[in-house]
Amino acid sequence: MKILKYIRNSLLLMAVFMAGMDSFAQYSHGQMIDKIIAKVDDYIVLRSDLDKAYLEYISRGQDGGDEVRCGIFESLVVDKLLLAKAEIDSVEILDEEVQMNLDQRMQIIISQIGSEQRLEEYYDKTVDEFKAELFRDIREQMLADKMQRTITADVKITPSEVKKFFNSIPKDSLPFLSTEVSIGQIVKIPEVGKNQKEKAREKILEIRNRILNGTDRTGEYGDWQIKIKENNVLELVDKNDLRYTGTWAYDVNSRLFTLELNEISFEANEFQSTWKLTRSGNDSIKFENGDVDNSSSFYVVKDENIKRTSPVITLDYLTGSWRVVKFNGKGEDFSALARELSDDPGSARAGGDLGFAPRGTMVPEFEAAAMRLKPGEISKPVETDFGYHLIQLIERRGNEFHARHILKRPDFTEVDFEEAEEFLDSLRTMILEDSLVFEKVAKEHSDDDETSGNGGFLIDASGSSRVSVEDLDPVVFFTIDTMQVGQISHPIRYRMRDGKEAVRIMFYKDKMSPHQANLKEDYQKIQMAALNEKKQIALSEWFNDAKKEVFIQIDEEYNTCAILEE
Repeated sequence: MKILKYIRNSLLLMAVFMAGMDSFAQYSHGQMIDKIIAKVDDYIVLRSDLDKAYLEYISRGQDGGDEVRCGIFESLVVDKLLLAKAEIDSVEILDEEVQMNLDQRMQIIISQIGSEQRLEEYYDKTVDEFKAELFRDIREQMLADKMQRTITADVKITPSEVKKFFNSIPKDSLPFLSTEVSIGQIVKIPEVGKNQKEKAREKILEIRNRILNGTDRTGEYGDWQIKIKENNVLELVDKNDLRYTGTWAYDVNSRLFTLELNEISFEANEFQSTWKLTRSGNDSIKFENGDVDNSSSFYVVKDENIKRTSPVITLDYLTGSWRVVKFNGKGEDFSALARELSDDPGSARAGGDLGFAPRGTMVPEFEAAAMRLKPGEISKPVETDFGYHLIQLIERRGNEFHARHILKRPDFTEVDFEEAEEFLDSLRTMILEDSLVFEKVAKEHSDDDETSGNGGFLIDASGSSRVSVEDLDPVVFFTIDTMQVGQISHPIRYRMRDGKEAVRIMFYKDKMSPHQANLKEDYQKIQMAALNEKKQIALSEWFNDAKKEVFIQIDEEYNTCAILEE
């Protein structure tokens, strides 16, 4: 059996295809008639899996056909065998690793589609529902990848093997490579000023106080001050210290709000999905109830930026300048505030829950603070590179801990960006004057972990620093389109893949015109292709042994693919 023979004649051997999130945005809403076409122990391959993988392959300009389809089917069966053997060999992937991978992919796909709202409208489901459906697929993909790396970990390639591999490719089958460019970048993430840091810290302290003590339940309008106390007690005080005290109640069945104030009782049914508080003379206050769907205790919170002088105040439910908030009698719920206020979108949807994390997976400051807490205890503000955290320990289990957090990121100011631009501009000047080397400066000063280790240069799937213009990010493509080879751009503001705002200078080092692949100019790509083939041979040998240890059943319709033959 020859694994992935259908791409054997392509210079750049593709990795075993697995339909993941990166491909989801390309598929239509159309429903396919589905059925199981392969079983590998408890894992299955569906016809829809094969159809999606095949469509993805040919959508990239590759030739199709029965042989290609069989090759893709074979790779899917191998993937399931990798998963089955991973269970037998106790190879595991932590849920936290899967969640982190999933969050990163979601950020990328949301940035590509435009917004979470557009994503939800397109698929007619929430982001949480979308992620829940993909969690298992991403976990299986990561587990299969880990198992495959384990199998091929010791596979190496020598220069003579690279040359032999290249010479084995028929000359008329050597690919014609499109225009390629070498692009380097030095990235600087602006440093937040002290004032902005202090504002973020104050916000996190305010949230902590709300959790521990509840919100300041005092609101003012006109000459009146409203004080909502525990046990459904309400007090109104005017500027002359005239006081009205009473109690209020809400009946969830009749949707009736009742206020008893100085022995005067007022009742009202639904009113345009809002609450209204109306001052009527000096001795009566009327509450009118709207769209409130439970019987919990409520109090009002006033937006400090809104000033009202009218005697009529509208309390919009969860929106507007006033809102109705659930209250437990002591403080506000950590999870609810995380969903509402945290600047970490990945965990905010889960109420700030980060799941179990082994030691060493979180940044040191966060981990140290979390490990010092008792279960249920809430930390003081913890500063990391991400901002200020409020941490609540849920459980500690050996070297793992389960926590939730609320994050507030300091906001950048225009001054912060200008300082980053000045810093990069000074580096650019010194590089152009030959007093500094671009690659060395990128390794020492660039804030982009993906490229700094490569001397700032973008790399392709083969690890080459020459990237096809067809694979460039559109923003990068249009930037270098205005530059000459050898130029270094002035500082440019942009958004990184993880959503952070940053500034960068770009070095247009080299341009390679379209040409037929050859050893001299394309050695790195050919080396990677040769190594991939050698790994595929090792994987094929492993497959022939491993398939004897697990149950594999192929649908009769696909017997012509001869997957189980030696």
